Amino acid sequence: MTNARGYCEQLLAALAARLGLGKLTLDENDVILLRLGRHTAALAYSEELEEIFSQIRVALLPGERRGECLRGLMRGNYAWAGAGGGALGLADDWLYLSRRYALFQENEGSFMEKLAVQVGLADFWLDVMEGRREMP
Repeated sequence: MTNARGYCEQLLAALAARLGLGKLTLDENDVILLRLGRHTAALAYSEELEEIFSQIRVALLPGERRGECLRGLMRGNYAWAGAGGGALGLADDWLYLSRRYALFQENEGSFMEKLAVQVGLADFWLDVMEGRREMP
């Protein structure tokens, strides 16, 4: 086990404790799927890059407001404020919020705080997509 893998497992253990979950274990592809609030999320570990990559599935892009939503997402990415240092993206009409975490630049607190920001932003964009909030 490399130091990076051990540190990744330490961060995952802290996340599991914070969420009241059992042990979070990476699969054979170094990925774990979990529920974060209203969202399904994937956390992937890259030993080569010594990073954790998070991808939170936010919402299905609404067909009737597609253009309006795409413009809002572009503004969110452009200013970075709408993506919390991460990136908003689309795949198969699903909106995702992604972020990279350099392992040795994070401690348990900063990792949790940044991931919590991502979940809060995912909630915001879900509300926008479902018409409960104004498009930024």
